[in-house]
Amino acid sequence: MIKRTSPLLLLIGMAFWTCEEEPEPKDCAGVAGGNSICGCTDSTAINYDPAATSNDGSCNVFLIPGHTVYIVGGSYNSEGIQTTCYWMDGVRVELPGGDWATDIVVSNGNVYVSGTSGANACYWINQERFDLPGSWGE
Repeated sequence: MIKRTSPLLLLIGMAFWTCEEEPEPKDCAGVAGGNSICGCTDSTAINYDPAATSNDGSCNVFLIPGHTVYIVGGSYNSEGIQTTCYWMDGVRVELPGGDWATDIVVSNGNVYVSGTSGANACYWINQERFDLPGSWGE
């Protein structure tokens, strides 16, 4: 009798052991069963969302309403290579063939950037690169 009931008890025990509750779905903040409203919670940002209860990292405090903001420099691209670039309202614009940008001027919709490529000075007009004569700052 023990031999007959042992497999049956084993099957019943396995059924209860392997049945797990489904985890509650997570809200936008990663809280199981939560009801967070994700958005920008920084009241100084231009995209502040007063209804947001959890900051999702989207706050933009760099923009100035009614103005376009340009920042110039160098950064690493997706392949880990240092490149020259500028940011326009927080969006990165890579400039071809450069290492570092030092200055930026915007006039009549044209973007002028000066910088270096290796040891040579160069500049870009609307992302097109132009090399200056000489090398190593001559």
